[in-house]
Amino acid sequence: MSEDPLVGRNQDYLRNVQYRDPGKLAARADLHSKYAYVDQLRCTSPDDVVAFLTSAPPGEDASPGQLRELRDAVERRFAAGGGVFTISKETGTFLAQGPRRADPPA
Repeated sequence: MSEDPLVGRNQDYLRNVQYRDPGKLAARADLHSKYAYVDQLRCTSPDDVVAFLTSAPPGEDASPGQLRELRDAVERRFAAGGGVFTISKETGTFLAQGPRRADPPA
């Protein structure tokens, strides 16, 4: 079995080590360019937003009281936005070249 944490798609390594520090990711990949696409979501249903927020931790583990607080906060946000909850998002692509290197020293 390979000792390379990327072999076998070790998601914990990717989430907790590699992507937590973009500088480390860039140094390891010989990053040359980043192409970003800025976008937004216009949500019109509080139920959809609450369902999304409770589909993964910490929302899925919320107590009944915390769920009431969450729903109240979402509904306040919709009211403040005239019935719309606008969420900004950014997706992008990294263009990397060159051989993969070991992580730089911490």
